[in-house]
Amino acid sequence: FEGETLRLWYEISKEVNGLVLDIGAHSGIYSLVAASANKQSSIVAFEPHPNNFDLLCKNIQINGFSNITSDNRAISNKTGKALFFNYFDEDVENTGFTLVNHRYVETESSSISCPTISFKEYLEFNHKGQILSLVKLDIERAELIVLKDGIERIQKDQTIIFCEILDRESIFKIQGLFKKIDYVFINIHDDKKRLIYSGTSTEDLGPNWVMLPKQIMERKKIKDVFLKFNSN
Repeated sequence: FEGETLRLWYEISKEVNGLVLDIGAHSGIYSLVAASANKQSSIVAFEPHPNNFDLLCKNIQINGFSNITSDNRAISNKTGKALFFNYFDEDVENTGFTLVNHRYVETESSSISCPTISFKEYLEFNHKGQILSLVKLDIERAELIVLKDGIERIQKDQTIIFCEILDRESIFKIQGLFKKIDYVFINIHDDKKRLIYSGTSTEDLGPNWVMLPKQIMERKKIKDVFLKFNSN
C-alpha cells in the first residue's frame, strides 16, 4: 500500500541518529522499519486508539525491538483529553481515527475521549537534550495543527518529516509553513513509484510527503538516498 514511502523511510532511517517519532503509529509498521534500519535510534510510537495500541505493543514485543517505546497518547497542540472520531469496535479495521470532525467521518462510527499531549510540551519535557531527527505523521487531517505546535523545535533540530496529507488545501498550508524555514517539499507517489519535487503541481499526487531542510538535502548521504530511489 505504501511500499515506496516505506522504502524511502527505511533509507532515511539508516542515515539519522537521534530521536524518531512515529505519530499515528497504528500497528507500528513505520516504527518497526525504523528500528530495523537503525539500532542506534530511539523511537517513540504514539497511538491513541485502544485496539490499535494493543496491536502496536504486540508487534513491538513479537519483533523483539528494545529501541521502540509505545505511548497511548495522541500528539496534538493541547495537553489533556480530546474527543476522537471515526471510532469502530474491534471487529472493524480502525483506520481513519481522527481528532478532527471532518466531512469524511463515517456516520455509523462513534467517538471516544483519548489523552493528548502538546507536541511542543512533549519535546520540552521528555527530550530536551535529544535531536529530533525524524518524524512520521499520519493523523487523519490533524497534521497541520501538530506541525504548527512543534515548528520551532523542528526548525532548531532540522528534523526530516514524513507526512500524510489528504486534502489539497492542506498541502498549500503545510508547504507555506515549511517554506518559511527553508525546507524542500517532495511528494511520494506510491502507485506510480516516483517522487515529485513540487508542492504546487496540479497533476495527480500521492498522499504521502517528505519535507526536509535544504541543507540536509545537500548532504551527500541524503542526496544519494534520493538518487538511489529515483534510479530504481
